[in-house]
Amino acid sequence: MPKFVILIPSYNEKKTLVKVIKKLRKYKIQIIDDCSQDNTNKAIKNFKNVRFYRNRINIGYEQSLNKGFKLLGNSNFDFIITMDADGEHSVTNIPKIIEYCKKYNPDLVIGNRHKKNRCIEIILSYFFKLRFDIKDPLSGFKAYKLKKLNLILKKNKIKKYFLVDLLKNFIKSKMKIMTLDIKSITNFRRMPRVGSNLYVNSKILLCFKFIF
Repeated sequence: MPKFVILIPSYNEKKTLVKVIKKLRKYKIQIIDDCSQDNTNKAIKNFKNVRFYRNRINIGYEQSLNKGFKLLGNSNFDFIITMDADGEHSVTNIPKIIEYCKKYNPDLVIGNRHKKNRCIEIILSYFFKLRFDIKDPLSGFKAYKLKKLNLILKKNKIKKYFLVDLLKNFIKSKMKIMTLDIKSITNFRRMPRVGSNLYVNSKILLCFKFIF
């Protein structure tokens, strides 16, 4: 049976992170803490299923994921599931995506949110659906087959926009990419997880460049 680990980057999200972890006690979890100042480490230290790593300096959401991929690169897990610490992704998605991976053995599964946070995301998703049959390219809820992820990271130089470049390389390498509708919190509002609005918009524009 394939083995799964949940990778969660976190930055000053102690309250919501603890709520998420409490609902996922039966799963292995790797936390990448990006220099939080809210005592996240103390709040989760008693969870036996959780491994905790704290970045030496604040490196941002995407590079925290990259750090998690590197830490887990030589592990015995078969799939890494990424999800956010702020509660946007319902924990009910976890058993759903695990069963999906067991059934179809994909290289990458992208969770489709029913509602996007920005109009430009909606437009981008429309064109990605037409071109690549991917409904939600910027979704933070994904499942990566670890062997294929390691292969992509080893063979390709991932640039500044880590998640965009990573997805591009999965597509260009003709990996088996599948999508899965997921449940997210209704009327969820937050500041961008991947940086400022300018940074996020530049990421989205880069996605458009890749499409055309």
